[in-house]
Amino acid sequence: MKNLSLPVLLLSILSLFSACEENDSPKLSSEDYLIFGKFAGFCLGDNCVRIFKLDKNQLGEDTLDKYPDRQNFYIGDYTKLDQVKYDKAVGLLDKFPTDLLNETDTVFGCPDCADQGGYYLELKLNTTHKFWIIDTSKGSVPEYLHEYMDELSGVIEEL
Repeated sequence: MKNLSLPVLLLSILSLFSACEENDSPKLSSEDYLIFGKFAGFCLGDNCVRIFKLDKNQLGEDTLDKYPDRQNFYIGDYTKLDQVKYDKAVGLLDKFPTDLLNETDTVFGCPDCADQGGYYLELKLNTTHKFWIIDTSKGSVPEYLHEYMDELSGVIEEL
């Protein structure tokens, strides 16, 4: 009986490690979503507020173009975009900085205080529902957000 104990233990440990995912980024269920975008208050034209909603199956662009409120979740009216745009945006979920979920602050820096604009992020994931408003000036935000800010900017420009 002792001869079987070691192989069973080793097999159990191997199964445990193979079940773990290397990427701990959020995975969306059917009710979950990521809202992301960029906004600028002193701006003219159609690109002053660009907010998108990414869920498990599609990407939508907000048609209301409201300036985000620092106190409340963003309420938009989203028009579905094509699969090519969804494919460009879906990577934002994989690269989402999970450290952000542990933050108690919802505003980083002074978004749009000097006409530099800001980013809006909102994540609904299982029982977690949080939003953040982030300065576009990297010197005003935690370093772990810098790479994601670059990613956000690039995706928003492509959309």
